Amino acid sequence: LEASRATGELRLRLDLPRGQPPAELLLVLSHATRAEYDHLVVLRHADGSYAGRLERFEPGRWYLEVTPRSRQWRLRGTLEPDSAGPLRLSPAPGT
Repeated sequence: LEASRATGELRLRLDLPRGQPPAELLLVLSHATRAEYDHLVVLRHADGSYAGRLERFEPGRWYLEVTPRSRQWRLRGTLEPDSAGPLRLSPAPGT
């Protein structure tokens, strides 16, 4: 996942071992200390990746979860305040 704090642009590349990629994914962004900053963003598939936009990207640590609408699987990760480069998400335990 690549996230621009300046523009709010979000881009995700998903490598599936089999099957068709879903048309869209849900990205849940949970702020570590301020629940009022939490967001749900729909990422739409286009040109081999998923894209979406976040209106406001407040500073701080974020917990992320990506899942298709069917909720058949999910990926999780943590975006640290001063992280640079793409974030690698991992399967959640039990999925």
